[in-house]
Amino acid sequence: MKIVSSEQMRVLDNKAISEGTAGIELMERAGTGLVRVLQKEITDIVKKKVVVFVGKGNNGGDGLVVARKLKGLGVQVRVILLAEEEEMREDTKTNLTRARGADIDIIPLKDLSTEKIKEEIFRSDIIVDAIFGTGFSGVIGDMAKDTIEAINNSKKYVVACDIPSGVNGNTGEVGGPCVDSDLTVTFAYPKKGLFLYPGYRFVGNIRAVDIGIKDEESPSRWNMLTSSEIREILPKRRKDAHKKSFGHVLILAGSFGMTGAATLACQGALKVGAGLVTLGIPESLNTIMEVKITEAMTLPLPETEEKSLRAKGVGEILDFIERKKVDVIVIGPGLSTNRSTGKLVKKILKKVDLPCILDADGINLLASEATLAKAKAKIIITPHPGELGRLLGKKAEEIQRERIRYAFQFSEENNLVCVLKGYQTVVTKGEDVFINPLGNPGMASGGSGDVLSGMIGGLVGQLRLLETG
Repeated sequence: MKIVSSEQMRVLDNKAISEGTAGIELMERAGTGLVRVLQKEITDIVKKKVVVFVGKGNNGGDGLVVARKLKGLGVQVRVILLAEEEEMREDTKTNLTRARGADIDIIPLKDLSTEKIKEEIFRSDIIVDAIFGTGFSGVIGDMAKDTIEAINNSKKYVVACDIPSGVNGNTGEVGGPCVDSDLTVTFAYPKKGLFLYPGYRFVGNIRAVDIGIKDEESPSRWNMLTSSEIREILPKRRKDAHKKSFGHVLILAGSFGMTGAATLACQGALKVGAGLVTLGIPESLNTIMEVKITEAMTLPLPETEEKSLRAKGVGEILDFIERKKVDVIVIGPGLSTNRSTGKLVKKILKKVDLPCILDADGINLLASEATLAKAKAKIIITPHPGELGRLLGKKAEEIQRERIRYAFQFSEENNLVCVLKGYQTVVTKGEDVFINPLGNPGMASGGSGDVLSGMIGGLVGQLRLLETG
């Protein structure tokens, strides 16, 4: 799904309107879509009390549609106006009239105080933020500021219409108070500000609602991954398939004290359906791995005094790759940063014309090296911000502030796929950027990256066989 700037969205809106879809109809579709998302996210929504904060722009109109649709479901809903009626856009005024016709309790701006706002928030279970949209610019007034601060202090469930109020739709910048939402329901296409620092910290989960606007002519190369899109590209398994139909993954991983990383990578590859998995492991650790992993095979290899893989083993590895028809290589989990191990990794990348997933120590071994750009292997690199920072000579904090920029830069300079891990993982190759809004803080645990590298290897092996027949 495309990610667009505020200006691109405005062009798409205007095009839809010029082709016959009225602006108020787009507003109706947006508000209706948000309510449908709420029904899926909160199954007992009809038992909840909802307060909708409404601004003067189109975003406020979306919120008024939400209130009317919730009322129609039997939800107890109240609307709080943070603008005078005469300031509102025409379509927003129309929806205000419709809300009154639906007998919704509406509190006008003149009746508001900070205490009244806090009281209404206290009485509610769910807060809908329809104060400012993607077109907002300027200074946030005192009443809106007090409202946003009260929302953020409430610990109630907060839903943002299109974008959290206070986040710049283009840059993600936050110039003042900003609504900290649990869920952002974005209309037509997600906006860039939802994925840029520091705005991405305030969006919560992201759901996109189709309002009938198509983006065939949109120049954006940014994309948000969705569950449905991912399901479409996953390989289907034929009924007459066998283990060699789903790829052979060779994982070079593990060293003394780090056999767990190797195990997790193998399990990740197997869990996503790899047909065969072989672990290349320092020979003295092979007995341990024979016990730790059952489905994966092992390849004992020459080792250093530190019990990590030794450069001397490159010939044996290359021979195994050819004889056993390996489809993809995963390099790095628990590998160590031993110099001899580093030489091994560099030789493999220069000699093997296969997809290679580089993770963890596989990345650290190549810091300050020009090996990646010269590699024969087709590289997928999976750094966290600290690892990418070492490769680019930057601090992790710098990478985190401009995740998309630096992932794109490194991918372009080295002609590889970069998977920058973390909240809203960035995947980029060349001009195309894909952002994954899924996942949760529960994944912030040691070993998650090892599992991911194995999963990528397992999937690449299967997809590669589909491409090559």
